[in-house]
Parts: sequence; structure tokens; C-alpha cells
Amino acid sequence: MKLERMVVAVDFMEPGLEAARWAAIHFAPDSALRLVHVIHVPTPPFFLRGLYPSPDELVEMAEEGARTRLEELARDLRRARRGSVDTDVRSGQPHEEIEAAAREHAADLIVVGHHAPRGGVWEVLGTTAERLIHGSGVPVLLVDHLPGGSPDQILAPIDGGELDARILEAARELAGRFGATVTALHVLPMPLHEHVRVVSSAEKADEVDRDARRGAQGWLAERLEEAGFTEGSVEALVALGDPAFEIVVTATRHASTLIIMGTRGEGLLARSLFGSVANGVFRSAPCPVLTIPARAA
Repeated sequence: MKLERMVVAVDFMEPGLEAARWAAIHFAPDSALRLVHVIHVPTPPFFLRGLYPSPDELVEMAEEGARTRLEELARDLRRARRGSVDTDVRSGQPHEEIEAAAREHAADLIVVGHHAPRGGVWEVLGTTAERLIHGSGVPVLLVDHLPGGSPDQILAPIDGGELDARILEAARELAGRFGATVTALHVLPMPLHEHVRVVSSAEKADEVDRDARRGAQGWLAERLEEAGFTEGSVEALVALGDPAFEIVVTATRHASTLIIMGTRGEGLLARSLFGSVANGVFRSAPCPVLTIPARAA
């Protein structure tokens, strides 16, 4: 995958600053980097509006400080990396403005730091990171539990969908870039196997499990060969259970330093209220997660 131009969202909280530094120095040090800070001024309740300056005044007050802090970060990064660094301060809805900045910069990647879930209404409406992951036309790197350097253990879960080829291509290319090892994972659905166990004898159910794993292992080997992996360059694993749980468990067991996966959610309900495998993974992942969108930029 291309990493020539990168947009990093910076909110001046420590997770965002750490994400910016890691991505700029260890993930894509040669890219043209744009640091983006979005000023979002909530509207006060009508009965308190007279106590606050107008939204335009609040934005103007915040802009000067934001530009100063963003430029300080940019100066530090310019000394630590090879690629260019510029800054962009905007106002509006964070996810909309970050996506707009990515389009204007022709970015190959958006980077955002992962914050702890807030609970309450934020669990329903989704965070800025969730909205970006499910709405962006370019890959999004959600940075949390930072590795000490560049990724050296990449986990690539695939499910037989349209994004498999792009996920494996990104895994192969990034492994070459970082000198990393790759583990490909396919998770067999649990409901089908639970049904078999209910209607069959234990012996028959075990036989079906073995056949399913064997078939999945053969299918996975074919996908890896099609993706250009050579024998011995990738480990192929098949698991049985809940996809999000098995991905996180495998990443933890293998000390993965990057997970690459697809996301298909569309609309507020699809991405937030009902959740998705991607949401389940990035809320619990032990390392950064790179999401590949279903639609092209």
C-alpha cells in the first residue's frame, strides 16, 4: 500500500500526541505528513448562551493556541523524520474535517489515537475514531498500545470477503517495508458448529470440526499463494469462535504489533448501535489496528 501522504489527527491529548509521534517516525517516516487539529465548539444550552462568547469568538480564541501547539509538534517531528511536515487547524465536526483534510491532501492514510470508551451516549453515537473507520474512503490506522518501533509482527484476519485481497496485499507490502513476519487468520463461525453439535453425536461433531478446519486451512493456503506469499513467509491459522474475540486473542498470543483488517459498516446504526467485528477488535486490540475500507477513496 502507498504511504506517500499521511494525515494525522491531533487533539493534544496524550494518546493523540503519542500516535502522531509513532506514526510519523516509525510507520511512515518518508511520507508527506499533515498534522490536523479540529476545533469543535459545542453549543451551550439556550439558557446559558448569554454567559459564553459566541461560537465564532470561541473558535477564534482557540485557533491561536492550537496553531502554536501544532507548530511546536511539527518542529519536533521535522527533526526526527525524513519526510515533510505541515499543519492544518480547522473548525467543525472532527470526523468530517479530518476526512476533508485527507481528501485535500490526497492522503493514503489517516492516523488517529485511540481513547478509552466514554460510555453512555458515546457508546451509541460512536467516537471520532469509529466514525472515521466506518466512513473514510482511505485506510485508517488506529494507534494504541504503541510498539517500541516499527511493526514486526503483523496479523491479517480474512473472512472470504471482497477485502481479503487488499488486506493480504497490505500485509505483504508492509512486512517487506518493516521486515516483519505475517500471520494470516481465518475464524470459522461458531453458530454453524453449535448447530452441528446439537443435532449430531459428539463423535460426528468432532469429525465435522476437523473437516471444517482442514478445508479452511486449504482455502487459506490458496488465498495466501494468490496474494504472492511464498512458502515459509507467512503463518496460516484457523480458529473457531467469535471473530473479534479470536482476533484479539491471536494478536495477544502472537505479540502482534499491527493488525490489518477490513471494515464494511455503513450508516450510524450499522457502525455503532449494532457494532461490528472491527469495533470489537479496536476496542480491545493489544496493538495498532489498520483498517482497510470497502470503498475506494
